[in-house]
Amino acid sequence: MNNSITSSSISNPNANRSIEYAITCSDATGQEEKFVFHQHTAPSSVCQQPDLSSNQIKTQIILLMRDLVKTHHKEVLQARAWFCVECNRSATNIIHNPMSYLHLPKPQIIDLATPCCANKICEASIQAHFAEMMATMDVPN
Repeated sequence: MNNSITSSSISNPNANRSIEYAITCSDATGQEEKFVFHQHTAPSSVCQQPDLSSNQIKTQIILLMRDLVKTHHKEVLQARAWFCVECNRSATNIIHNPMSYLHLPKPQIIDLATPCCANKICEASIQAHFAEMMATMDVPN
């Protein structure tokens, strides 16, 4: 029963919980691939409704997301030939946009990943688009 996991997590904030890391990567050709990883864990203290006034919790979540991106970046980039969403040239990088949903009953990080070429203008445009999307959803970036 899942309640035992939840109650042990609450009683021991230093315990780790299993999390899902899901990456969706779409390129200029309309091709989309999903990558789902279940082997990761996170401290129970970040797997609850976050106290956004706590810099320590925010930092823990950011570091966790950064580590997940670093761990799987190369695998996603090499999964196939990607094309930049801005100019349709061959992608040389993947821009990751992880978002925390660790507070849900099934804790997860969802990453909207975007292929990008080596052109800094394309990279800036992709990052601006993502920031705009987050702003319309009222999500701080």
